Amino acid sequence: MRKQPQTGITIRSELNNKMPINPQITDLSIVVAQLNSKLQNKLKLLTKMAIKNEYQIAKRRKKLTKYFFEICKSRTLLKQQDS
Repeated sequence: MRKQPQTGITIRSELNNKMPINPQITDLSIVVAQLNSKLQNKLKLLTKMAIKNEYQIAKRRKKLTKYFFEICKSRTLLKQQDS
């Protein structure tokens, strides 16, 4: 019979079951879990900020393109009228 590959979760739970129960280790695991949660929240916030920043840059770029296109268009019309 062929063994099925173990997932990270099952390996982790097996290791947790084999570890001796030590209050310092459990305290550290709680701290690690809290830090991991904080990092995940920071990552979500930074991702939202990056998306918002990209949107604002695209919006400014569109406004500038429209502005310079209008200037070019008005100059071309003035040259045609002067001729």
